[in-house]
Amino acid sequence: MKPFIKISDVSEALGVPTSTLRFWDKEGLIRFERNDDNNYRNFSYQTMLDICDIIFFRSLELPLSTIKIINTKSADDLNLLLRETKTELEQKIAYLQQVTERIEAREKKLEKYQHMQDQPLRVIKAKLSPVRSFNFQDKEMVQLYLDDPGLSADILAGPFNDSMVCGMFVDSEVKNIIREGDDEERNYLHGLLWMNRDKQMNAEEFWSTSQRLGYKPGQIICKYLVSTKEEGQELRNFFEAWLEID
Repeated sequence: MKPFIKISDVSEALGVPTSTLRFWDKEGLIRFERNDDNNYRNFSYQTMLDICDIIFFRSLELPLSTIKIINTKSADDLNLLLRETKTELEQKIAYLQQVTERIEAREKKLEKYQHMQDQPLRVIKAKLSPVRSFNFQDKEMVQLYLDDPGLSADILAGPFNDSMVCGMFVDSEVKNIIREGDDEERNYLHGLLWMNRDKQMNAEEFWSTSQRLGYKPGQIICKYLVSTKEEGQELRNFFEAWLEID
């Protein structure tokens, strides 16, 4: 490396705009020498080291005010700063991993919705988990719902009562169960249920289809998939739905 290089050379080599380098110079973050002939900034090897340190610490999202005093810290203080920064970054990584998992869960629900769009209502065997009454005052339950709305298990009472009760699938028997889990697989009429913002829905299609097939319809258990507006339609909520049939 040459003893001295120009600011434009540093800018090109490190991908840092010359305006940023001049700002760091003004703030005292880097040291420089002036060319005796033209008073231009000449960046020495030490300046290159300082710039590399700044780029590193900026990648840790440390503010310039902290970076400015890093050279005044002892090795122990610097090690503590790095450990604290590492902990913060690990927490952010964990959070972003959770967000990524939520995105993947939403993608799976969209795929299921798209797969079910053109599928007719059909009788299947299924074993559904218990459904717990949803309590908006239960912070833990609300957080679970926010993390994964697909845990919802709303229930339509039957063909003569289309009111919907909000619930949530649970893994085991707990308090406030509004529908017991299945002990074994049973028959359901399975398909895509939709509801618009005026609470119009296609539940009647489930009940009439079950009767046409010779079954006695019961409750519809709905699992939220997605809210979307297809061409020529209003905004609708779509659910994977299971109609109890006997």
